[in-house]
Amino acid sequence: PQLNTVPISKKETKTVTAYTREEEIEFFNLLDNKKIRKNENDYRLQLHISACTGMRMGEINALTVESVDLDKKIVHVTRTISRGENYTPTLKEGTKTKKGKRDVPITQTSLPYFQEALNNYKENKEHLLFFNHKNDTYITTQQVNDWTRRFCEKNGIRFDGVHMLRHTFATNCARNKMPITILAEILGHED
Repeated sequence: PQLNTVPISKKETKTVTAYTREEEIEFFNLLDNKKIRKNENDYRLQLHISACTGMRMGEINALTVESVDLDKKIVHVTRTISRGENYTPTLKEGTKTKKGKRDVPITQTSLPYFQEALNNYKENKEHLLFFNHKNDTYITTQQVNDWTRRFCEKNGIRFDGVHMLRHTFATNCARNKMPITILAEILGHED
């Protein structure tokens, strides 16, 4: 879709990939019907939340019980899981960008996924909604990305990283004529 403003970024323009509506429906239908093996990590909620909110996977994996305010229908995004020294997962106070620290609305579409995440919460040292209990560590974007890539390859689904779901969210918002300034705010973009 044509956007109603020109970005002010000095960064080189790059092409982003997003699912078409049909591909998105197929992806989530197959995902929701996937059988999770006994000791396999299940990242389906994080993938749904990314597609419904446009949040980065590192931000989703850093959410705490206290981050999600169902009464006000807001998610407080204040930190992220990133790669630290020697690629060790690190819980970083703050987000990727200055504007990344934000409140994201919980919509009717995303509400059931946040409710399920809260219902499934298991105690852990950081109160994280999504935590690798098996290894007693954080869940990284790379882990979710690798799991999703294998799932997509097995099912013949186009895949260009989990960030593709964020792009799909943004594309859907633009198609529905959301003002670009509001979309940038929800995504935590500088411009």
